[in-house]
Amino acid sequence: MRLAKSLSVALVALYTGSVNARKTLWNPPEMTVYACEEGMSYGGTYDFGDPGYYTTPCLYPPATGTVLLCGYNRFDGDENMMEKYIDSFFYQCEVYGGLNVTRDYFVEQLANATSDYLPFDPSRNVSLPVYKAFIVDPEVDDAAYNEYYWWYYNYDESRYWGAGIIVYWGGVLLILAAFHFMKITGVIKSVNFKWLNQLRQWFTLPTWFISGKHAQPATTWDVIEGCCYFIGLTQLCRAIPGVRSIKKNVVSGFNNIFHVSPAYENTTMGKILKFIGLCFTTPFMTLLPTRLESILSAGYFIIHFVFLFIDYHIPSLFYLFTGRAQWVQRLLADRTGILSFAHIPLLIAFSGRNNILCWVTGLNYSSFIQFHKVLASVMFLDAMIHSVAYTVYSLGSYVADLHELYFAAGVAATVIGGFVILFALFPFRKFQYEFFLYTHIVLVICFIAMCWWHCIDLGWMEWLYSSIALWAFDRFIRLVRLAGFGIRKAELSIVDDETMRLTCDKPSWYKSHPGNYAFVYALDSLLFWQSHPFTVVDDGSSLTMYIKAKTGLTRRVYSKLLEIPEHKRSLRISLEGPYGASSPTSKYDNCLLIAGGNGFPGLLDHAIKSSKKDSSKPVKFIWITQFFKDISFVSEQLSSLKNSNVSVDIYLTKETKKEGKFSTNGIENSANEETSSNDDEKNSSSPSPESLGTLDFINFQFFRPDVRELVNQELKNNSNGGSMAVVTCGPAKMVDTLRDSVAENVVSYPGRLDLFEEFQTW
Repeated sequence: MRLAKSLSVALVALYTGSVNARKTLWNPPEMTVYACEEGMSYGGTYDFGDPGYYTTPCLYPPATGTVLLCGYNRFDGDENMMEKYIDSFFYQCEVYGGLNVTRDYFVEQLANATSDYLPFDPSRNVSLPVYKAFIVDPEVDDAAYNEYYWWYYNYDESRYWGAGIIVYWGGVLLILAAFHFMKITGVIKSVNFKWLNQLRQWFTLPTWFISGKHAQPATTWDVIEGCCYFIGLTQLCRAIPGVRSIKKNVVSGFNNIFHVSPAYENTTMGKILKFIGLCFTTPFMTLLPTRLESILSAGYFIIHFVFLFIDYHIPSLFYLFTGRAQWVQRLLADRTGILSFAHIPLLIAFSGRNNILCWVTGLNYSSFIQFHKVLASVMFLDAMIHSVAYTVYSLGSYVADLHELYFAAGVAATVIGGFVILFALFPFRKFQYEFFLYTHIVLVICFIAMCWWHCIDLGWMEWLYSSIALWAFDRFIRLVRLAGFGIRKAELSIVDDETMRLTCDKPSWYKSHPGNYAFVYALDSLLFWQSHPFTVVDDGSSLTMYIKAKTGLTRRVYSKLLEIPEHKRSLRISLEGPYGASSPTSKYDNCLLIAGGNGFPGLLDHAIKSSKKDSSKPVKFIWITQFFKDISFVSEQLSSLKNSNVSVDIYLTKETKKEGKFSTNGIENSANEETSSNDDEKNSSSPSPESLGTLDFINFQFFRPDVRELVNQELKNNSNGGSMAVVTCGPAKMVDTLRDSVAENVVSYPGRLDLFEEFQTW
């Protein structure tokens, strides 16, 4: 525990550059000032016009002399300690009291008090005014000092425990960085111990418990079911399907209530009703962490709640508070408030786009967003406990306290924090992303501002200084990236029923690696100041991004392009990026790339780069998609893999092979219901003979493969050994299934087997 505390103190000093000296290491002079003021207030009354909390001890000479004489006696007249004592007293009166005093005034009053004072007399009538300094009751002074000692001890311990949370995450990231370094250098190939692979199989690779969901949104029922199995309550788990059926009926009822007919779907009221229905039917849906992310989060939960409840000391005599209950309220309020503040730098660091931690650790940005959500939830819990404890502590003076800026700002910060959490729930992120994003930014800025006004005079500002510095640095680097890329002409065109292609030239210094992504800013009335992330394909001279028309902005852009002749247009854009850590496939003996749907760009880029750099290494590229037309617009890139080390399997799940041609097999495309039959014929998936000729090296299959079986078979075919990198990107369900499949095979596979997930969601 002492080592942890030492590390925490060192980290705080390193992280903030300076430590708030006013409340560090149980500052004896400052505590003595407060204790002596208690002794002064219990020892008599004062004939002074302004009875304010600070005005009497700071401005009325007999009271000032009493406080100074008390400190003089406690420190036995030690000049060095008295210098610090006077400094603390002066600071309190000037900063906390807001009074116009000078340090010379305190020096003068100390000289007067030590030469002329009233000795301690327990029989003196304390209800009568006193007109000179006096010796305070030693029992009151000692008891008050003891109370302040443990009160300030809790302040400092809380800071250490807050720093301990940063130490924990720093240690986690350091370990992850070490493993990532071994991967990018190839050292990891020799780390293939059975016991380690068994740990990976159970604890680091799979999805969360048995739900099989990570990239897919999970419901409350998935979480309950997973927890039941985890703790062995199998009988309860068997009852889950019955509970699910009840839930299904409830959801169906809400869907019927908020059903919007197709004719009104695109109206404002239709969109509002649809979103309200989604809020009722998906309020407890969320993105679950992987098992590794769950374990790391569980470790954080444990140390946080240990830090929250340990090392409290409650004195036996009470002069500051009315009793034990009020002591507990105050100590808990202080502890949770400081712990809450300690989370803010981590929240900013984990959520920033310019996240060097992604590059250092190899974790996806989505993993850091997962940790960001966990930290934010606990920080808000701390803030709520802090607010409730202080509310109970302040009963009787709450309304008066609200007139104090720091108190009102603290209340506002907690309320704003609640709205931040509310608007970050899954329905808002999933179905109203732009609303979530902009309200999140505005509310967080307001939250930080309220925290600033809450603690500007109280202390602990180092947490806010570091948080604001991190945020400002992130924004500055983003502006530098945008300025460096400049404003460039790009061409946006429709290449498939649901896919658009954005191409532009690039600066000579700009280099993107397979799997990297960038945020696109378009100087367009429809898109201005909105930025969205897309996978970047760098061919050396230009950049290409393939954009799936989903909902929201991409659907609006797609609809606009449909109205333009030739379905393409030019626009001016800027690019922020590239971001993300590229999977180090070149360091492995074998590589298996499995893409689904529009998740192909990064993986196809991996395959092409591998065919050019390392012609001897076996690479398998598997693409699962619906129609031949889904791949026709990248036929040139695919044909570049002919006669290379890359073997290609493409599964066309909604095509049938008939006499060497492809047909849609009567499958309707819901995205094109409004197009005419002539348009359908023009968009036919039947390939041209020329395209078939260039792609004749590809193994086409005409069914939907079982991803689990597919992975098992590919690993079995490569059972002769050698390390294997499995890289995936595609539909969420496919990604989750593949993750669990790799976990199942990690022990039985003879070489080192690693999974790299380039799927991004948050």
